Amino acid sequence: MAHYKKTSMKLRFLIIFIYFFTTKGLIGQNLDSIKVVRIDSLISLISGDIKNGDYYTAAWSYDFLYKKYFGLFKRQIGAYSLRIIHHDSLIFSANRIYRYTNNNETNELFYFTDNRLIKYEKKMSDGCDSSMNNNLHHSIVAYFDNSRIIKQINDNYSFDTLEQQKVCKIPMTEIPIWIKLINESEDLSQKK
Repeated sequence: MAHYKKTSMKLRFLIIFIYFFTTKGLIGQNLDSIKVVRIDSLISLISGDIKNGDYYTAAWSYDFLYKKYFGLFKRQIGAYSLRIIHHDSLIFSANRIYRYTNNNETNELFYFTDNRLIKYEKKMSDGCDSSMNNNLHHSIVAYFDNSRIIKQINDNYSFDTLEQQKVCKIPMTEIPIWIKLINESEDLSQKK
């Protein structure tokens, strides 16, 4: 009888232990889903504010892409554009577009809150069809919480850890450059 009680107690403990860890995993998944919904709603609010008011400002930058041949000759291979939506020194979104002479295009969208990356989208197209519509080749959507991916949606394109780390470093590396660009564009607009 005593052996039966020990086995029964171990079984109850095991069941409680398994239940605790399975529900903890489910709760964690639900929290990540809630964060994704919050991120999308925040992005839609910012997009609505951009269209309706003047709280946010856009800064633009354009340049050409060149490739050196034999270390001497430089040939244009495409163009680069950057659009930053900001208020003062807080950046809310940045859109980088690379257009190449062979009609390939890469479009990267970064969404921020308090200059922390919360969402990243990348679309790569491989040329145009006869109606001048881009053929979408690859697509990535990643949601972040403190540089940790909480949800990732991609088609047949691999979003490997090296590229993830590169994207996570954007707030540290690119935002200071973008803020400098914003300040320069504001200085130019004030001089006019």
